[in-house]
Amino acid sequence: MLSLISHELLAKLELRVLAIQRTVAGSWWKYRNLISPFSWLWLILGSGAVVRHLDQEFQLETGQIHLVPPFTQHDCFCRQRLDHYHLHFASHLPTGIDLL
Repeated sequence: MLSLISHELLAKLELRVLAIQRTVAGSWWKYRNLISPFSWLWLILGSGAVVRHLDQEFQLETGQIHLVPPFTQHDCFCRQRLDHYHLHFASHLPTGIDLL
């Protein structure tokens, strides 16, 4: 029964991709106290950066994927270079609540 419920929910999931882009950021990539109504997903291709949220600091390194859920206050910065894909998206259940 659980798989049927999950399948039904997934079938009704509203997924909106707001942006997808490859970016090579430099030391200018410094943001503090960001709070976004959508999710951020980064795929790190080269070098690295730091993201802070949920009282933790995360080192973004080559080959990693990092997710920041919506409405999560976060800081992010790059000391030198960050080659990455970023995906900004919203995922809502039929009730209007964000999946994440």
